[in-house]
Amino acid sequence: MDVVGPVEVRFKNRSTTCRAVVLPGDSGMLLGAIPMEDMDLISDPREKTLSVNPESPYIAKKSLK
Repeated sequence: MDVVGPVEVRFKNRSTTCRAVVLPGDSGMLLGAIPMEDMDLISDPREKTLSVNPESPYIAKKSLK
């Protein structure tokens, strides 16, 4: 499979740049954990929603360990 990039991903007031794998056919899309962490997003599998972390609504925060 081909890898393309850089790809800019935007969600609400957040954005990040990453690479993407091109899947064959009309397979839809999958947003990985690393771009979601970069944008400080929270997924709710039960409600099937994606949202900005309410603890940091204006700017993405990332912990460095």
